[in-house]
Amino acid sequence: MFKVDSEFVRRMMFERGLSLKQFAKAAGLNGLTVAKIVKDGATASAQTIATLARFFGVDGNSLIRKS
Repeated sequence: MFKVDSEFVRRMMFERGLSLKQFAKAAGLNGLTVAKIVKDGATASAQTIATLARFFGVDGNSLIRKS
């Protein structure tokens, strides 16, 4: 499990004007997973990080909290 940079995820989501439900559907993720990863301190599997990276068009490392 990896610590998610939830602030980055929220920023990317807001830039696209997506609600949690829209984000989950567009990214192909479960709604509960999306609700979890937008909260500070959340963790996610490598598969979820990879899915998010593809959706946002970023490197997976940018989604992992550095500290």
